[in-house]
Amino acid sequence: MEKQFFITGSDTNIGKTYVCCALLEYFSKKNIKAIGVKPISAGNENIQQEFINRDVYEIQKSSNVDVSFNDINFYNFSEPIAPHIVAKRKNIAIDFDLIRRGLMRLSIRSDILLIEGAGGYQVPLDDKRTMADLVSYLDIPIIFVVGIRLGCLNHTILSVDSIASSKQKIFGWVANIVEKDMPYVDENIEYLKKKINAPCLGILPYNEMLNKKSITNYFSWPEELA
Repeated sequence: MEKQFFITGSDTNIGKTYVCCALLEYFSKKNIKAIGVKPISAGNENIQQEFINRDVYEIQKSSNVDVSFNDINFYNFSEPIAPHIVAKRKNIAIDFDLIRRGLMRLSIRSDILLIEGAGGYQVPLDDKRTMADLVSYLDIPIIFVVGIRLGCLNHTILSVDSIASSKQKIFGWVANIVEKDMPYVDENIEYLKKKINAPCLGILPYNEMLNKKSITNYFSWPEELA
């Protein structure tokens, strides 16, 4: 069975971390050892007397294997700006092989690895490489998160076409409704089901009261991995 999945999406701020954490909780309920990873993060804040990235903090808490922040976050930039800008300013080259070695160490300790990208699928990492190049280098299937809001159809189709042109595989996709009272939500999702050649793993409703534990009820994972 597939062991590693790369979580990317149609844009930034569309719930990749929310989906990643909810899936980690889902696997915990199935007694499957699951670790979430965010190889590259940008933007830290004070959380319980530690200056860390909020996404990394949430992913670590949701993993059911004991891991440290450094175990699951290989490049941490304190400023909340695009990775290629801050990496250039700090004269840091993001090493894909270092990331792969880190994932191999975690893979030994888990049944499932969920690797969350930064920003959208084509976010730049330097002058020549993007997050898409990291996915190609790792050669693992994608879980694609669509933030259901105005403009999502265009962003999603462009991203899906880019994934196809890179000969990468979408394992499945998740519709995460992020715009309250968006009209014709069902019609938008039905259109995406026709355009994305992969199963819809879940439709997550807009509800500020739902947490990552209760949201697991909205997932439909292939039986062989359940």
